[in-house]
This record gives sequence, structure tokens and C-alpha cells, in this order.
Amino acid sequence: NYMQQWGWSAAIISGSDPHNSEYTPERWRQRAFISGFTGSAGTVIVTMDHAGLWTDSRYFIQANKELEGSGVELHKVSQPDSTEWCSWLGNNLPNGGTVGIDGLCMSSAVVAEIEESIASANGKIESKADYLNIFSPLSLRYRHSSTRSFPCQYCYICLSGANSNLSITG
Repeated sequence: NYMQQWGWSAAIISGSDPHNSEYTPERWRQRAFISGFTGSAGTVIVTMDHAGLWTDSRYFIQANKELEGSGVELHKVSQPDSTEWCSWLGNNLPNGGTVGIDGLCMSSAVVAEIEESIASANGKIESKADYLNIFSPLSLRYRHSSTRSFPCQYCYICLSGANSNLSITG
């Protein structure tokens, strides 16, 4: 179990991508990979004894159908007496627990919200960039170190003469 290996009490899968998009390309559909839920909005939390999807009323029917038999529980947000995922996490994290996140796919505002919600449990956050990559087919894996260089003649600045003060060699 990777969560045990990493020392995590909980993992959060936001379903976003490094651009914080709601509608992600296939490569970043981590929420769907983990839960089976293909809607465009929702957060999954996995602990050692619970897996839950938090989503809004646009997706209740779809989520019920797609989560059936998966072991992932639907948590309906923005309903009377419902608990938002950050509050649930704060109430269910063991004292001193670590919450794993993919820092590539989470805004600093959301991280701050998580920090606030787990403070009473003396919780901490550990960011492991693209941690679900280990489960992705090779064709979808994010290659952190791959870059491509193009000759200067393809550069917009060189082609347009847009910046005559810029010196480019190569």
C-alpha cells in the first residue's frame, strides 16, 4: 500500500490538472481513475478505512450510478446537514496524521483551507507531485524532465522582430 509506504493517513485527489482546469485532458483524469466517477467536479479522499467522493447536485445521479459497487461513498455537498470534504477530513484525520496531495494540481488557497481544517488534529500536508503517475499507462505519464528545444528561426520574437532590443543566439 503506497499510502502506508509514504506515511499518509489520507490522500486527496482533486480531479484537476496543473492549470487548475475543471475539464481536464485524459492524462489528468485522476479522480475518474481512482473512483470511476467521470463528472467534471468533485474531490476524492482516500483513508485507510474510507474512500469518498464529494460532489454537487449536478452529479448526484451520475455519481450514484458510476460509484455503484466501487467501495467509494458519495458525499453530497451544499445540502442541508452535509459536510464539506475539508471539514470531513479535519474531523476524521488521526492526531498527527499526514494528508497527501498532488501539489501540481491544487491551488494555494485550497492548500490553506486544508491546513486550517486539519490544524486541530495537528495534521500536516505532504505534496508529492503527480503521485498517481505510477498507476498511469506509459502513454499517459507526465514526463517531468522532457523538454524540447526549437531552433531560433521558429521563435515568434525572431520571426516578427517584435523586440529589437532582445539579443538571441542559436
